[in-house]
Amino acid sequence: MSDQQIADLYAALMASEPVPAPAAASEINFPFNIRLLMAGWQNMFFEPKRFEPDPERSDEYNRGKFLAFGPAHCVACHTPRNLLGALDWDKAFTGSPGGTGGKAPALTRAALIEDGYDAATLVQTLKDGFTPGFDVLGGPMGEVIAEGTSKWRDEDLQAVANYLLAE
Repeated sequence: MSDQQIADLYAALMASEPVPAPAAASEINFPFNIRLLMAGWQNMFFEPKRFEPDPERSDEYNRGKFLAFGPAHCVACHTPRNLLGALDWDKAFTGSPGGTGGKAPALTRAALIEDGYDAATLVQTLKDGFTPGFDVLGGPMGEVIAEGTSKWRDEDLQAVANYLLAE
């Protein structure tokens, strides 16, 4: 995210009404709760960089890719991880066999089309959680929809859908 986007996000959070409830207990398991180990992991797998739009693609495509890889972090759940928990970038969006949130299906163009999605139905699913097969997305994805994508602007939902379904 750009510095301005982060500043805008902070301003939006500060303008939100505080929730009068204690913070939830940390659910980070060993060894991930040891900061020194995480610093080593970060040195091995994290490369800080800003999103660079593909000049060969449309603004909408680049917006969808930015959201899917960045603030929406779709890639974080829908991509398999290696033995040390880092994303396997060569298999981005091919699905994940499980983890804390359970199995996450593939979000590749072929997988989405096989499941009956086109851009309009994918946008609708991200709004209401109902799939083209009349199933309901629950669990962690249900939370993502209820607390996140259902509140997005239509243009952003359309951008993500078009990015995921792009050839």
